Amino acid sequence: MQHRRALAWLGLILAVVAAPSAAQVRERLPEPSVERAWVEDEEGLRQWAEYDETCPECRGARIRPCQGCAGRGLSACSECDGTEKAKCRSCAGTGELPDPLVELPCIFCKGGGWYHCPLCNARGYYGIKDVKRKIKCGSCKTTGFHACAACEGTRRLPVVVVKRKGPGEAKLKDLLATRELLQACLVEMDAFEPAERPGKSDKALSKILAKPARQLEALAGMQDMLETVVKGLTKAGANLQSYEANVTHQYLVFKDRTLFLLKHQVLLLDLCIERAEHNEQVEAGGK
Repeated sequence: MQHRRALAWLGLILAVVAAPSAAQVRERLPEPSVERAWVEDEEGLRQWAEYDETCPECRGARIRPCQGCAGRGLSACSECDGTEKAKCRSCAGTGELPDPLVELPCIFCKGGGWYHCPLCNARGYYGIKDVKRKIKCGSCKTTGFHACAACEGTRRLPVVVVKRKGPGEAKLKDLLATRELLQACLVEMDAFEPAERPGKSDKALSKILAKPARQLEALAGMQDMLETVVKGLTKAGANLQSYEANVTHQYLVFKDRTLFLLKHQVLLLDLCIERAEHNEQVEAGGK
C-alpha cells in the first residue's frame, strides 16, 4: 500500500499575498505535489482509500487569522470584513482537506475567494504623485477586490475530467491521452510571453488553452479572472504611468498560476496512470 496525502503543495495556498510594488515583484511559487492513498483488494487490484483528512492548518477549527489583510494595514478587508478572522484558506472553512481526486484549493485566489485589485493594491483608493487627495479606484469601485471568477467564490477548483469521468476512475488509454494534452499545453504555456497589447495576449492564450479547457474547466475560469482584472486596469488606469507594467505583471501572474495548475494536474494523472497500469497488469495475468 502506498499512503499518499495532498499536503506538500499547500505552501502556495498559505502564502500571504504580497502587496505589489513599483517593481512588480512576482511571487515565487513552489513546485506542486500530489499524494493520494490506495489499498489493494483480495484480487491484488488497487482501490482508492477513503479520504478523510483534517486540515492541518486550522486543525478542523475552520477559522484562522485572516491572510487577506495580515501585515498590510488595510482599512477594510474583503475576506474578513475587518474582523481579522476568516475561513481557513486550505480547507475553505470546512475543516477538511479537499480530495485531490475531486478538487483542489483555488490557485488564483489561493482559497480566499477574492483577488486584490492591482490598481489600488486592495485599498479602494490610490494616490497620484503631486496630488494630495485620494482618488477613488474605478477598477474595483472602491471595494479593493475582484470576486474570484476562477472558483466563483467556492474557493475550490474541479480537477481534470477524463472522458466525462473523474481521473481516478478513467481508463488507462484515456488517462494517457489527457496527460499528453495537458503536457503539450504546459510546454506552450511555458513559452508564452505577454504582448504589447492585451488583445494580442488574450488571443494567444485562447489558442493555447481552448482545447485543454474542455477537460480542465478551471483554465476557463482563470481566463475570466484575468480578463476582469485587465479590463479594470484598462478602464480606470490606462492613463497612469504604471499601466503597461501593471498589465504585463497580471499576465505573468496568470502564467505562473496556470503553469502550477497544469503541473499539478499532470502529477495527478501520473498517479492515476500508475494505479490503472497496475490494475491492467493484474487483470491480464488473471485471464
